[in-house]
Amino acid sequence: MKCSQKMAQAQAARNSRLCVGIDPDINRMPAGLENTPADFERFVREIIAATADQACAFKFNLAFFERLGGAGLDILQRCAADVPRDIPTIADAKRGDIGNTAEAYAEAYLGAMDFDSITINAYMGRDAVMPFIKRPGKLAFVLAHTSNPGAADFQYWTQDGQKLYNEVVRRCREWSDEAEGECGFVVGATRAAVISEVRESAPGAPLLIPGVGTQGGDPAAVVAANGTEGICLVNVSRAIMYASSAGDYSTAAAAAARSFRESLN
Repeated sequence: MKCSQKMAQAQAARNSRLCVGIDPDINRMPAGLENTPADFERFVREIIAATADQACAFKFNLAFFERLGGAGLDILQRCAADVPRDIPTIADAKRGDIGNTAEAYAEAYLGAMDFDSITINAYMGRDAVMPFIKRPGKLAFVLAHTSNPGAADFQYWTQDGQKLYNEVVRRCREWSDEAEGECGFVVGATRAAVISEVRESAPGAPLLIPGVGTQGGDPAAVVAANGTEGICLVNVSRAIMYASSAGDYSTAAAAAARSFRESLN
C-alpha cells in the first residue's frame, strides 16, 4: 500500500484531517509528573491514547526525544509503537544530507524505526531527496514553505518570476515520478494563499500543514485553500499536548483534539 493510501484510509475512518503533533518538553511536565525520562514517556503515551480516535496521523518532533540521548530514542520507538497500526506516523526530522549519509538517515527512520513518513530538507538537491522517496510504501514531506518568521529569508528568493519554494515543489515532483515511494510537502498554515499555490502545483501530493493552534493558522482558511483534491494533514501540537498543565492533561488533550478535528471538518 502507498503511504498516501494509508493516510486517505485513516482520514476516512476517523472523519479527520487532524495530525496530532508530539512535541513533548521534558521541562514542561503537567502537574503530577516529574521532569524525568520515565514521566516524559508516560506523558507522551497518555497523550497518544487520549487523542488516537480523533487523529488521522501522528507527527513526532524528534528533537524533543533526541535531547535525552539514547534513552530518548528508545522512548521514541516505544511511543511510536503505541500508535494504532492504521494511523500513519511522521518522523519530524527535517533531515537533509547527501549520499550515504542520506541513505543512513532514511534507513534509520523509514527502515529500522519503521515510520511511515519523514520530513526532509531539499536544500542539498536531488541526492539528498532520492534516498527518502525511493522506498515503496514510504513518503517524504519536503519543506516547501514554512510558517516561522525566518521563512522569508530564503524561501521567497525569486528568479524569472519563480519563488524558491515553487522551484522546490516542481523539482521534487519530477524526482518523485521516478521513485517507488512518494513525495509530499510541508506548507505553513499561516499563509493560505501559499497553500493554494502549492496545491495547484502539486495536485495529488499530500500536504503536511503545521501552524494551526498556537501559531494562529485558521482551520477554515487552511481547508479552503487545500480544496477538495489531495490529502492535507493539518498538524496541531502544543495546543493539544498542553491544553492543560494540571492533572487533567490527558482529558484536556482529548477535548482539544476533538475540537480541532471538528473545526477542520
